[in-house]
Amino acid sequence: MALCLWSLPRAGILFVFILALGATDSARHSALAQGLLDPDAGPAHLPYTPHSDHVHYSVNGHYLKPAAAAALVRMAEAARQDGVHLLLRSGYRTHDHQSRLFFGGARARGISLAERARVSAPPGFSEHHTGYAIDLDDANDPRYLRQSFDQTRAGKWLFKNARRFCFELSFPRGNPQRVIYEPWHWRFVGTEEARRVFAPAREITGLADHQPNAARGCGGDAETAADGAEHTSGAVFAASESASEIAID
Repeated sequence: MALCLWSLPRAGILFVFILALGATDSARHSALAQGLLDPDAGPAHLPYTPHSDHVHYSVNGHYLKPAAAAALVRMAEAARQDGVHLLLRSGYRTHDHQSRLFFGGARARGISLAERARVSAPPGFSEHHTGYAIDLDDANDPRYLRQSFDQTRAGKWLFKNARRFCFELSFPRGNPQRVIYEPWHWRFVGTEEARRVFAPAREITGLADHQPNAARGCGGDAETAADGAEHTSGAVFAASESASEIAID
């Protein structure tokens, strides 16, 4: 059963119904009660439960599931060989972390929660909760959270090569979820678990039938290569003074 969001209008009020496998009642009710889901947007951010289990592979301060970390290290090395220097901006996020980003951003900008939800996932609805999602930037031409990132060398390289390492763009232009275009935000789908986690979103975006070949199409076996992620990352990822700006260099 696919997870979908529908909005049904009536006189001045819109009821939003969330049908999801694995989505808890508390997540649904909390989002509705706090006005986090914009009823005019239609399908939007989908529910994800934060799981810290096995999210222990640190890529210079950002945590990921082992297979995602291994694939990211391989992708960073391939980019570096092409003269492209990626910048890792974000990985796994806890519910509290996403809450600070979401509510803090709304306060700082003086906007409603519904407006904030158009550009940022509410807590409990972020792909970063899974440990399989990453935000990337160009170390030589930083444009984090700017759609012009796709015009940088790093952005162009990712659009051409990320699929080889089992990363796909979560929110392309005109995506059916109606989430804003985010060329910096990529999700790892190189294992059965990752594809299961993102199955509802991938079905909405028409990617459910695309099953990456981890042995051939992802730069190696994502499952078995994970054990070497931390060891290898030291040779690929340069340290940064800021935990939020990690150079993949």
